[in-house]
Amino acid sequence: MGTVISQLSMHGKLTYLVHLFKALTRQHHQEYLPILNQFLKSDSIIIDVGAHAGQFTKLFSALVPEGHVYAFEPGGYASSILNKVIRLYRLKNVTHIHKGLGKQYKKENLNIPIKQSGSLGFGLSHLGDDKQNVRTTISETIEIITLDSFAKDERLERINFIKADIEGWEMQLLLGAKSIIQKWHPILTLEVNRIFLSRAENTPEELWAFLSDNGYEIFRLFYDENRLLQTTLAPEPFDGDIICYPN
Repeated sequence: MGTVISQLSMHGKLTYLVHLFKALTRQHHQEYLPILNQFLKSDSIIIDVGAHAGQFTKLFSALVPEGHVYAFEPGGYASSILNKVIRLYRLKNVTHIHKGLGKQYKKENLNIPIKQSGSLGFGLSHLGDDKQNVRTTISETIEIITLDSFAKDERLERINFIKADIEGWEMQLLLGAKSIIQKWHPILTLEVNRIFLSRAENTPEELWAFLSDNGYEIFRLFYDENRLLQTTLAPEPFDGDIICYPN
């Protein structure tokens, strides 16, 4: 993290403390609880890809007290916050993996947008070119591995659930997890964005075809008029959040 922080303005360094405070004192994504409670068990094994500052990680940890959460976050800035959250919350069933996931082993530049204020838009950190060229970025080199190789090295016997919000690298993640998807059929929640997927030369259509070919039904996640999270079948590709169940 030191290299990234050293490139920030004084305002950006102060904003880091604000980001840390929010990560430690707030719990986002609680609207997911009714859906997650339908299929997560106390001993479920969860892969949190793009763990960011740990909001989903905290939620998952509480839901699987006898299971485990593997939180993949390669960015130095986000990892610094995530590690403090894990330590201060005493999340004994969480392991932070300071690597990214893709379809093959490689080293890649992670691009972190800089806001006009000088702070980092670290929630929008991404691999590949920024197709929109909206903001200036700084970069750090990260290590990419496959989920298949990780599961083998860790001798995992199952994976029940994978959440991925990785700014367009979702298809690459799936390609590198093909063996465990075909073997264990974990439930998946993914962000889909056509522009972001194009950073890796992928498309929503390719993602839908991969999931369908591997026996998944795809559902759109959306909020109703009461701000309650709902699902509906999504046979056609679209931009948004999806949850995928094995047939």
